[in-house]
Amino acid sequence: MVDGKCEPQLELLPVAKIVGNYLPGAPVVMTTAAIAAVATTSAIVAKPLGDILLKAVKPIVKKTIKKIKEKLGKKVVIDSAFQRRKNQRALRK
Repeated sequence: MVDGKCEPQLELLPVAKIVGNYLPGAPVVMTTAAIAAVATTSAIVAKPLGDILLKAVKPIVKKTIKKIKEKLGKKVVIDSAFQRRKNQRALRK
C-alpha cells in the first residue's frame, strides 16, 4: 500500500534473466537439435531403401511359403492371371 492506495509493485525483469530462467541451456539445445537432424536424415534415407528391400524380399517370402505349404500337403491357392502378370512385372523392375 502506498498512501492508502493499493498499487501493484511491478519490477520488470531483464531479458537475459527471463531467457535464463525459462529456456534450457545451450548444450541441451544443441544436443536436441543434433538428434532431430540425425533422425530426420535417417528417415528420409531409409524410406527409399526400405521400399527397394521390400520389393526384393516379398516375392522370395511368397515363394518360400508356397513351397512349405506344398510339402506339408496343404492346399495351395493358384494365382490368378492378373496376379501372375503382376508378379512378372515386379520381377522386371
